[in-house]
Amino acid sequence: MLATMALGLAVLWVLAPVLYAGSGAKPDAQATASATTRAGILAVFAAAIATLGAVLSLAETRRANLATHEREREAQVTDRYTKAIGQLGEADEDKVAVRLGGIYALERIAEDSPRDRPTVLDVLCAFVRHRGRGPADGSPESLKTHRPPADVQAAATVIGRLSRADAESERINLSEAHLERVNLFEARFTQAMLAHAHLEGAWLTGVHFEEASLIGAHLEGATLDGAHLEGATLTGTHLKGATMYGAWLAGASLREADLERANLTGAWLPNATLSAGGALDVETGQWRQFEGARLHGTHLKDAQLQGTHLEGVDLSHVRGLTQSQLGYAHGDEATLLPEGLTRPASWNPPDEPDRGQDSP
Repeated sequence: MLATMALGLAVLWVLAPVLYAGSGAKPDAQATASATTRAGILAVFAAAIATLGAVLSLAETRRANLATHEREREAQVTDRYTKAIGQLGEADEDKVAVRLGGIYALERIAEDSPRDRPTVLDVLCAFVRHRGRGPADGSPESLKTHRPPADVQAAATVIGRLSRADAESERINLSEAHLERVNLFEARFTQAMLAHAHLEGAWLTGVHFEEASLIGAHLEGATLDGAHLEGATLTGTHLKGATMYGAWLAGASLREADLERANLTGAWLPNATLSAGGALDVETGQWRQFEGARLHGTHLKDAQLQGTHLEGVDLSHVRGLTQSQLGYAHGDEATLLPEGLTRPASWNPPDEPDRGQDSP
């Protein structure tokens, strides 16, 4: 823009004498008028240069102010982070309020400084893994009255709020963490690592576990109604007695998972893999992978059932199940099938259990 203005003013400078040549005025008057015009051109050009200088100076001042502000902000974040870590490190049992203050301070830091979010998540995950404690004696009776420590519950809740599905650098690691009976309603743990984590009796309604690793995790008696487990790895996961009403398990792997007495009413398992697993009843010789499980309205379209034990399971109201899928599974005369499907010839009667490759 400045170059265009300079070119226009240069043209006027050159043409100034020509503008007055045919005016009929005396030569002296023409010269005076041309000189006055040129003086005006110089004034305009000088003003433009001055304006440009002022703009550049203002921009540099603004840049310097922003840099100063950023340094001050970083210093404040560092100070807040250091203080929060100190609060989180208070080990005395009567300092719960201090630790809670540190947890929520870290959450605020993660919200104010996105680049510090992964670090904050790592710290909170380490806190949960270190501070989490299961029931004193591990018995079902003590589990009924067990509650996670308030600071552990708060940290897990904050992790579920801060975690984002599109952030590879924010991989949540709660492997082997003790979170029995924790409440993580609609929390987000997409792609989280929860191998061998203890979530017995946990309230996980609507939780997001897409593509999460739950290998060997303990979810006995957990509530997973409407949970999102698409693409999750649940190999060897303990889901005995879990409630999974309307859960989304498309593409999930449940190889060797224990679903005894689990409630999968209305659950979606298209393209899921369910293969040999559960426990072998030493008295009857029957596998208990789905013993007592509720599968009313469960969607099994394209589910992989290679080696899956369906002995005594009521499949009469499942959806999407095909004759071909049954040919890869194990069943018996007590297995109830949907209308239109028949028991494969390979299925053994109840008194002759299959003790082939799947037997221990």
